[in-house]
Amino acid sequence: MGKNQKQILAAFYTILMLSDLAARAATSIAYDDIPKVITSWWLDPRDVEQVSSFNSCAGHPYGAKCANLKHYFYWKPEIETPKLYAPCNGTISEIRIEEMGVQIEIRPDAAPDYRVILFHIRPLHREDFKIGQRLISGKQIGTQWTMKTASDLCVYYKDHQYLSGLFAMSESLLKQCDMLPEVFVISEKDREEWPCGCTGPNDQMTPAKGGLLDYTYVNCHLFSKKQAQVNLTRQEEREQRRRQQKSPKLTPQLRDKGR
Repeated sequence: MGKNQKQILAAFYTILMLSDLAARAATSIAYDDIPKVITSWWLDPRDVEQVSSFNSCAGHPYGAKCANLKHYFYWKPEIETPKLYAPCNGTISEIRIEEMGVQIEIRPDAAPDYRVILFHIRPLHREDFKIGQRLISGKQIGTQWTMKTASDLCVYYKDHQYLSGLFAMSESLLKQCDMLPEVFVISEKDREEWPCGCTGPNDQMTPAKGGLLDYTYVNCHLFSKKQAQVNLTRQEEREQRRRQQKSPKLTPQLRDKGR
């Protein structure tokens, strides 16, 4: 490809990116209005070294023509085969087979109009996962497929109005890593002023000039494993009560009539 062709292609993607930013600005959701649907870490945050920003130049374009609207959680180099967990109580609404693992969309019980997407999962069992499958917040669902990829988090509302998943996390989770969600978001205005370098929809982007932070180092601390198990047990007990209330036991008379 000649120099002029590259310049024309780059200009084309810049125009697409700017028009996409304008469209997203018209449908943006106030972050204060986002429900805290993520109630458990889907990974052990102590295994994480860096987190990418929402609307960054990290990786390939996702959710936008020339920006990435999800968060990458990058593993520390010494970590091997980390476990992955359900981030909330909910049901699996979509399943996609990726080149490196399985991707699932979760419909949270607390906010059915929202979706939480996890990527690059190696299921615990071959028969996992299924559409409509119930997930319990904090319960293991698999492991990271490969350490060649980060653990990706994406959250969107209704018709793919993407938003920072950190704003959908409970405050108690964020405090464990001293994370302020605002630090991990690049504004549309800044992204427009300092666009990412894009050559195609599936190609790696190049960082923008201007000093915007595509990644931020994190330092996480958790409560004990014993307390984590107590919390999981409570979640499972609540889920059991929910199922019992939804399907009350039939009396002998009703069971006889149903035969």
